[in-house]
Amino acid sequence: MIYPTLKKLENSGFVKKEKVSQDDKPNKNVFSILSLGEKEFNKSLYKPLQDDEFKSDFLIKIYFGNQFSKSEFINLIKNEIRIKKENLRLLEDNLEKWKNNGMNDNHKFTYDYGIIYYGSIIRFLENKLKQAENI
Repeated sequence: MIYPTLKKLENSGFVKKEKVSQDDKPNKNVFSILSLGEKEFNKSLYKPLQDDEFKSDFLIKIYFGNQFSKSEFINLIKNEIRIKKENLRLLEDNLEKWKNNGMNDNHKFTYDYGIIYYGSIIRFLENKLKQAENI
């Protein structure tokens, strides 16, 4: 999803792409925001909020998964817990790096939001897992 978006941004004059040659590695593209892109970004900060768009393959499988066996259902929940714990761990592992690279209060706000989000989902899923295992 990111590369088609970057291509659109480049075609709109919001970013520029620079190809960087690397020895013993594939060449890479480095994108930089242009002044037009910065103006458009700043303008977007003042637009009214839109509802969050939420998509979850896990929830689709749960919603339509009446045919799952008990063990399949339990494994689905366990896998989702594993994924959410990994996401939480990645956030926690990067905190010091981000602080050292200039994390401000707004950055920390979004970090804390992620911590609360993943923690809440994990607790919810662990409770549902216990219920499923006791059925």
